[in-house]
Amino acid sequence: MKITNFEPEGFPIVLGGWSSGVVSLNSNAHMADGGFSALNFVQGITAEGSNMLARPISNFAAGSNIWLTLDAGPGNSIPSNTLRIHGQAGGGAAVISAGSNATRVREVSTAGASTTLWSPFDHAHDGIGTITSSSSNTMQRGTWNIRPGAGIALALTDSDGDGEFDTTTIVAAGAGSGSGGSDLVQTYSGGGSVYVPGLRGSPDAIQASPNAADEEFNGANSFSSTVGSLDTNNVSDFASYLHLKKTTSGTRIDGVYKASPAATGTITCKVSSIFSAANHAAGIVIGDSTPTAWATFMPIYVTVNAVYNASKWTNSTTRGTFTDVTLNPVYGPAAGWVYLRVIVNSATSIHCDYSRDGFLWTRTHSAYNPGLTMANYGVVVSAFGAVAIEGVFDWVRWSP
Repeated sequence: MKITNFEPEGFPIVLGGWSSGVVSLNSNAHMADGGFSALNFVQGITAEGSNMLARPISNFAAGSNIWLTLDAGPGNSIPSNTLRIHGQAGGGAAVISAGSNATRVREVSTAGASTTLWSPFDHAHDGIGTITSSSSNTMQRGTWNIRPGAGIALALTDSDGDGEFDTTTIVAAGAGSGSGGSDLVQTYSGGGSVYVPGLRGSPDAIQASPNAADEEFNGANSFSSTVGSLDTNNVSDFASYLHLKKTTSGTRIDGVYKASPAATGTITCKVSSIFSAANHAAGIVIGDSTPTAWATFMPIYVTVNAVYNASKWTNSTTRGTFTDVTLNPVYGPAAGWVYLRVIVNSATSIHCDYSRDGFLWTRTHSAYNPGLTMANYGVVVSAFGAVAIEGVFDWVRWSP
């Protein structure tokens, strides 16, 4: 049977969009236009060719963790003909978030483009966004490179212990060969700066490539073990110096030491001060693996001459054989300070040197037999009588 619907004027009504699906016509309904018209509803909706909606009017309801949106049809300003089904976690209203800018999400050089309403590729949370210096200089880019200038080095540290570098420290560095440091001397706040020519080449300047075994005593002391016992052992009495003191009776050595990087090598130190009394000494000590046996190289304070002593010790209070080298005129502790150096060649051979200025060295003991294999090294004070012994050390350095 063929059904034709006419409008009030008598013209046939074209029923567009009825070419497929289930067709259900209500041709006897009298409409407000005064005639009989066919109601043209959506009659067929399928999902993967299976689910069929046979009723002309159907309701779509969002289920658990599902929400629905309607897109506007062509030329329409209100949602009409496209239904979109979205999944969402949890339930409740859907929330779109690009993440928190308090956390470094990822590192990109440029943000990606997208044609969708919202895309995470349009938003790159790049961690550090602004770094200020004295409330003036501002870095606004997400990625910024910091480079040291002439005579400056940057040290990276992990201050919070989370395994990632988070702190940059600016330090002075030497230019060219030789010692590290800089000719620049910082004065009091607001006092400007002073350049001292030659300061960079001072033997007291921190080396351009310091050894991990070096100790400058700048607020710390890695020589954590003790030879004998000490009444004073700190780096706080004199800033950037190690202060050792022992009130003693008889011949003995007291000081600090740590493990040596190898059984051979060179130990150098600066003895900045020795208590000015007869038979007081301070200098370098090396020890065996126990450690029990020791060997020392120390200048001994005398009123006229400087005596450089190399000694073997069965323990810290028992001295064995020794060799003294007397120098005249005075070069050493009686003249102010002295640089000492022990070159360990083997278990049976060490060289002992001293220097008045840290540049040129004089050998006092050549191929001296210490009677031990070096496993520890450090600095000590010593005396030969019932007196208080005291010494101040500026630094101790190690080199292969």
